[in-house]
Amino acid sequence: MVGLSELPLELKGMIVHWATQIDCSYYSRVSGDGIIRFDIFSNGVAPRDSCIRTISQLDRVFFALCRPVLWKVFDLRKIPTTALGGFHGSETLTKKYLRTFTRDIKTEVVVFQQPFRELIVMDDCKQPPEFDRFFHIERILKEIDPAAMIDTFDLELVLNGRLLDGFLPTCSHPLTARLLTSFAHLKNVKHFRIVSPISFSLPENLLVQTIINMKILTSFSAENIGYEEATSHPENLGIKTGNSQERVTDDQTKQPTTTKLVEFLSNLKCLKSLRMYDSICVDHLWSEMTWQSSLREIVLRRCPNLSSLSLQRLSKKFHLSLRTVDVSTIGISEVEQIQTNYAPGYLWEILQRENTISFKKLRALKLVGINMGEHLLRSFQDSPKLRRVEIDSPNIRAQTLFNSIQQWPLLRELNCRIRGGSGSLDLIMYCLTQKVLLDESFY
Repeated sequence: MVGLSELPLELKGMIVHWATQIDCSYYSRVSGDGIIRFDIFSNGVAPRDSCIRTISQLDRVFFALCRPVLWKVFDLRKIPTTALGGFHGSETLTKKYLRTFTRDIKTEVVVFQQPFRELIVMDDCKQPPEFDRFFHIERILKEIDPAAMIDTFDLELVLNGRLLDGFLPTCSHPLTARLLTSFAHLKNVKHFRIVSPISFSLPENLLVQTIINMKILTSFSAENIGYEEATSHPENLGIKTGNSQERVTDDQTKQPTTTKLVEFLSNLKCLKSLRMYDSICVDHLWSEMTWQSSLREIVLRRCPNLSSLSLQRLSKKFHLSLRTVDVSTIGISEVEQIQTNYAPGYLWEILQRENTISFKKLRALKLVGINMGEHLLRSFQDSPKLRRVEIDSPNIRAQTLFNSIQQWPLLRELNCRIRGGSGSLDLIMYCLTQKVLLDESFY
């Protein structure tokens, strides 16, 4: 009988692939914690009872085949501070694995207090341990080759109560800004995501400095992004960490020509997915820019400066490519939008908003918002491939929704919390006869 170690290399590779799929299927049912989820395989480690871990211990060939799976994700959040020193500095086997196999990086960025001077520590013995972790992470990320094939880069801004000490946290703090702008040397990132506590926002100009060289982004996700703010650039900043003196280089202090996030994103030619959450920088300008890419997915949730009228204008720009639209408005009404926006064509847009454009590829639609008008729903009437719809707005009447769903022959799921009255019974009967799953809350 042939043992596993004697199998051909191709068959061993298939076994590793199957084991990976089994583990991913099993652990995907286990709820995780953290805003950016933790992968089951990262930093060369797999769960103790996983198939991959068992197979990797069979022989050297299986171990070599499992390494790309185990090292694909490098998650700095899971590494203890005492172990971070082994990931930078002199060449090690661990660094070789990172350079060869890592494609996804997930890291934390500590947000400090203001004023800055109260955090300058000249005596190493008094330096808080949080600083050790911060500088270790900074060195590790700076040593990543700009040409490295890093596909995914996830950032999680975190607060540390000991370092805040009653002061307001700010992403514009020189140390936080220094680390964020150091990521600009990564050029091959395709998927970027940044999350932050809801208690503060990241200035859009600082975010642009972070991603300024990521020209081939295909998906972008961010939350709590604010308008432009003045940031400190500590050219002469020096903080002792061990026996070394860290200083900001000239490249880190250069200001990009673009400071608005929408200007940077609209010039990307490969962008397919755009997700923005709780960001005040998303306003009517996003619907007026000329976009170079054809977005397939738009997710804009709880952006208070974006009205339903602006959402309608923005979605029309991508009517030939959109597959998913998920938007919610909590901000200004159309009247307030018009009064505060002097861009030509807004009044004409209102007069012509009954004219629909065909969304040939749209498959999922979600519209939520207390100020959302019926015109936004009507603009998606000509969507022949629409299959899932969720509507939540007191301004949308049942009759209007009933008129719309008759134009969606492939609709299979409808979840709605709208104004009842005329058309409610017609809507229910239509869903029953056309085998459309209607959410129970509507009955």
